[in-house]
Amino acid sequence: MGRFADGVVTVESPVGCPNMPAVAVTIAGITDRLVRKSGYEPWDKLLKTGVWRTSRVRISESNKQVMVCLQVSTNTFRAASSASSSPASSSSSSSAPMTETEANKEKEVHNENENEESKQKPMDLEPEQPPQQPVGSEEKKNEQETSSSTSTSTSTASSSSSASTSTASSTSASSTSTATAPVSEVPPIDEKQVAAFRQMIVDHYTTTMDQKWSEANEGYKLHALMIQIYNGHSEPVPGESPFELLYGQPFVQEQLMGINFRISPEAFFQVNTKGAETLYSTAAAWAQCKPTTTLFDICCGTGTIGLTMAKKVGKVVGLELVPEAVEDAKQNAAENGISNAVYVCGRAEETLPKALAEHALTDDVVGILDPPRSGLHHTTIKALRRCDKLKRLVYISCNPKSLADNLQKFLQPPTKMIRGKPFTAVKAVPVDMFPHTAHCEMILLLTRE
Repeated sequence: MGRFADGVVTVESPVGCPNMPAVAVTIAGITDRLVRKSGYEPWDKLLKTGVWRTSRVRISESNKQVMVCLQVSTNTFRAASSASSSPASSSSSSSAPMTETEANKEKEVHNENENEESKQKPMDLEPEQPPQQPVGSEEKKNEQETSSSTSTSTSTASSSSSASTSTASSTSASSTSTATAPVSEVPPIDEKQVAAFRQMIVDHYTTTMDQKWSEANEGYKLHALMIQIYNGHSEPVPGESPFELLYGQPFVQEQLMGINFRISPEAFFQVNTKGAETLYSTAAAWAQCKPTTTLFDICCGTGTIGLTMAKKVGKVVGLELVPEAVEDAKQNAAENGISNAVYVCGRAEETLPKALAEHALTDDVVGILDPPRSGLHHTTIKALRRCDKLKRLVYISCNPKSLADNLQKFLQPPTKMIRGKPFTAVKAVPVDMFPHTAHCEMILLLTRE
């Protein structure tokens, strides 16, 4: 319902959203019922507690396939002697977790007690270990693809007191004895509870999305049920916490411009298939590729743009950060009988210079750029400008701000930092990929002599 940076932590049902497919809205309701009946709290981004973090639905219109992806935290399932982590026991008064206010009060009392003890006997405290820093995440374009089905409520936070080390001095001058309390460790996760939790998820979706449900929802069927376990505070970086298959196949398949594409949970694929055909056909027309062209598909995702143009060019070189997407692209090329495409996995700013040196061997080199919302890294732009054989670029952007920043670097005169002839902006056109929203995609053509 708003930005977390603005203090908004409420998630609402997608019912009534005109740009959401009806089947996705139905599945959001199914997930909502799962969360409510499970007894486990949604993830609270303020207190960093709870189980249910996010849910995403990906659908294939051409093959009537549904993929449900759940991200959860399993910290709740850590074994503890003082309280059980099951939903039933968490509701009892004896083991109910404390609120943030109660936790702060207990911490204050704990500190006061320690201060009183320190006045009576000397303390030899071990240095406190610094807290583990949360891992950051890369922003992706697939923020338009996700449909969340959980409602975030303020959950409660439990507190734990760290063990203290006390030193007792004896009155004897000849000997001194030191008593040290054992240092507390983070309790291990109870894998039996996690296994039961997984099975509960499978049972819920497979019994709800049965044949009768499929017939009532245009023939759509549950093709993939995935789970991602992540116990960090922010969002995982690509490859840090891979999705695990709970049911079905680890992908869905979609058809775009006559090409069949396999799509994994973390791979980017345009959510609006019909709109994507308009977007990509326009990009292909502006690229003006020939059989001698070497096409660089930068930030290629599952290989969509390059593979739809592969039969018109001599070679396609795809660069992509997400390993699962690269594997999808290779598989998509093989399944569609395309043999002139190669793919490089890694950050474009790190892999592009070498890829240009190895593959930009003809005088006919064209680039298709389809970066995330953050735009292209300045190192990537430097490499493109230094490649003299590259005369034509088609830039597809989902963020006007990053586009303007990148465009300035493509158009400015050469400097000590940015070498190579500048490009000229020839034409641009918006494509409404997200109806009923303020967002659109922009296609921009850049050329140079």
